Amino acid sequence: MNYFFFILTAIILPILLQVVLGYIVQKVAKLDVHTLSKIQFYYFIPVFMFYRLATFDIPADLLLKVITACAVLMAALFLLATGIAWASRLNRSMRKGFQNSLMFFNSGNICVPLIELLYTQPIAMVAQMCVLLFQNLTINSIGMFNSSTGRKGHLESLIHVFQMPMLYAVGLALAVNYMHIPIWGPLENAIKISSQGMVPLALFTLGAQLANTHIGKKLKLPVAASLLRLLVGPLVAWMIIRLTGWSGIPAQVFFICASAPTAVNTALLAVKFDNEPAFASQTVLISTLLSTVTLAASIYVAMTWI
Repeated sequence: MNYFFFILTAIILPILLQVVLGYIVQKVAKLDVHTLSKIQFYYFIPVFMFYRLATFDIPADLLLKVITACAVLMAALFLLATGIAWASRLNRSMRKGFQNSLMFFNSGNICVPLIELLYTQPIAMVAQMCVLLFQNLTINSIGMFNSSTGRKGHLESLIHVFQMPMLYAVGLALAVNYMHIPIWGPLENAIKISSQGMVPLALFTLGAQLANTHIGKKLKLPVAASLLRLLVGPLVAWMIIRLTGWSGIPAQVFFICASAPTAVNTALLAVKFDNEPAFASQTVLISTLLSTVTLAASIYVAMTWI
């Protein structure tokens, strides 16, 4: 119990306090959350990903293992969400939103600072970067396509996918890393400084976004989606780890990240494409609040049994 309390206060609480700060500032100052989100999408997240992927030593076998595990996890959650959506007779747009709420977790706003606080070993952040890489690529492609096809045609949705800078930043970073292309010193320092702003801005923006989220009355589906994300996500990750015989810090990082709440970007995409934004925002809010307990439990499980 003491270890659980330590995780809650030393790891989870510092992250939540930054989210709370964003919530309070938004309530007082009424910031433009869409602008904050665009700054993240078009600058800070691509720069953060480029710097980490271009400068970190990422073993190809570890990258393949983490990406494969993430892909299996996403496929399992997609099938589960689709089955529940059809059984519940959800309409097309709600079905797409429900799928996104289970498949995409907060690998950036929550997991990056969480893993940085939890581990001192470089391998932990490398594994986290692999998870973040997969989640960012898929949410900015599959997730965006999923959200936009809830209301728009497939061709228009595909055009939106290729307009996102994340895809090009990741491709360029991997080329720089594995082809050992040197980065001009002043440019590397500028990118490094900018990348350090991603986490605090992401947490602040998450708080501001939650401040704009109204609970509403129709909570059955958002609560169900939140519980599935927080409970079934780590359960499937646990099964993947056990079936493959995976162990050590990378496996722990994968399990912890799989326990994260629904990605705030799912709500941003829902707003952008008018695809059930109320449901998406409610799910992000509820899953984030519930994760204060479930994440601490997942960290305990990871440290004890993986």
